[in-house]
Amino acid sequence: MEISPNAEPGSYLLVGNDDVGAWLAQPIKVMPPMDFKKLDCLISADGKNMKAIAQLLPRVDDKIKVSLAVADGKSNSLEATAKKDLPLTLSLDIPGFTAGKRMEGAVTVQSMGSIPFKVERKFDNTMLVCRIVAEDAQGAVNWSEVPAVDISDWGPWPKPIAPADCSATVKTAVGKSGFHLLVDVTDDFHYQIASPASIWMDDSVQIAFDMDASSPWLYNNIGDGRFNGHRIFEYGIAHPSKGGETVVWRWRADAPGMKANCTEPSVKTTVIRNGANALYEVFFPWGTLGLEESPKTGSLLGFSLAVNDVDKGNDRHALLLGNGIVDGKDPERFAKLFLVK
Repeated sequence: MEISPNAEPGSYLLVGNDDVGAWLAQPIKVMPPMDFKKLDCLISADGKNMKAIAQLLPRVDDKIKVSLAVADGKSNSLEATAKKDLPLTLSLDIPGFTAGKRMEGAVTVQSMGSIPFKVERKFDNTMLVCRIVAEDAQGAVNWSEVPAVDISDWGPWPKPIAPADCSATVKTAVGKSGFHLLVDVTDDFHYQIASPASIWMDDSVQIAFDMDASSPWLYNNIGDGRFNGHRIFEYGIAHPSKGGETVVWRWRADAPGMKANCTEPSVKTTVIRNGANALYEVFFPWGTLGLEESPKTGSLLGFSLAVNDVDKGNDRHALLLGNGIVDGKDPERFAKLFLVK
């Protein structure tokens, strides 16, 4: 049996006759000349740039080309020399990166030698810069010093939403005593009559956190209440149409000693409605997120948010920042907050 040196990688079945005419079949797997082990997206220390990091394991000496293409048409590429059995890590700047912008695209690795080989890995990454700020004597932050991220076009669900119908900006900040959030919503009609556990069905804000986003996932590890080794939370904030007290509901609390499906009076909220505008200011003491103290500069937090909008009881739609809330509860698909001073 002989296999051509330029055979395409993949699974084959060799079929033939033996000396007495009996049929024989032999499965053959031609290994690729390189394994694309992992693709990561990492933000620079100042929060201004992002790189795609490709981790490769060559099986042969080869020349390779690594190309990166972003959904908006921008691209980048490089060529490298691969040595057999020596791990190879290559990085490419992701062009057009802006904090809070959804960066979708793909990285392709292609052999330039005699063995045909091409493999692609897609990425869908959103990174926000979250500032560590000083709190005043009352525990408040100066929001004028925190830049806003417009989420109106990040991922409207389930289809595009007219800005006059619903639009929103988000500000985040980390203080010594807790996590601060400001969501500024423009909505032509405010509708919220649901019970606390069902506030997601009407106008509301859902917020999800992964407090261990820098750690690897430990699958099937649910010890001490964590989800695959991570502390995961999901909260909802809603202000009734008829006025009254703002509802704070916690659907999820995968963390030691914490309850889910309950109200959380320790989370402080202020909701100001003025015509078509609703301003949600929310403060999460670190204890409500499973922490004893503030995360440090350079930390990553998983973070996703949904602004739900239901006009006069019609079908619900939402503005998203990050996945993993509305389209299936999956914390691995959250956006990320990168903490800087």
